[in-house]
Amino acid sequence: PPAWHDESSVAATIDADEILAKGDHPLGAVQRAAVAIPKGGELLLVSSFLPAPLVDAMRKKGFETASFRAGDGRVATLLRLL
Repeated sequence: PPAWHDESSVAATIDADEILAKGDHPLGAVQRAAVAIPKGGELLLVSSFLPAPLVDAMRKKGFETASFRAGDGRVATLLRLL
């Protein structure tokens, strides 16, 4: 995880694989959750892949991002509102 990560700042966790399995796209869920995140808060997205287009879209909206391998081998992507 990045140095700025604080587990207590994670306001929401989204599982992209679960959303995709239902036939939806995780970007919409991330954008809906992101509006409720306070400044300095974090959103955790977990997936079996690096969600590069989603990360790019959220950076354009002013979020700091970091992706890394979680303990279960999946990719954890943190989004923090600056």
